Amino acid sequence: MGNSQWYSYLLYVLMPAICVYGHPDPNPMINPKCENPNNITFYSYHIHILFWQQNNQSYTNAMQLKKEFIEAFDVNESADCNDLNSTHNENPPLCIVDFDYPEPACPFLTSEWAAFVPNDGSKNDIFAKTVPW
Repeated sequence: MGNSQWYSYLLYVLMPAICVYGHPDPNPMINPKCENPNNITFYSYHIHILFWQQNNQSYTNAMQLKKEFIEAFDVNESADCNDLNSTHNENPPLCIVDFDYPEPACPFLTSEWAAFVPNDGSKNDIFAKTVPW
């Protein structure tokens, strides 16, 4: 492996670690040591659709899937989708939370769109409907 290939490989391996970031969770109900993982509550999920931003077919397929998702679940695409408090059980409704195009955003190395999926734990839970779809 030449030097340029080695540097490219190293960058590829390290880039996700460099890009990953998060926010502290002030929720006192969460044990930071995860000593009792049986009591963890998941309030929400994200569904991420990644696509190659420089590939027209990949982009077209991703946008078609987004259109079909919006239609299938009656998502208001223009609604404010603030999911910053979603880990604290203050969930917005099902919504499109991200659309990173034409430039990818960390931690992803490609463009993506994402749906915020609240988890209310009921039989009619939208998570149980969206994931199999």
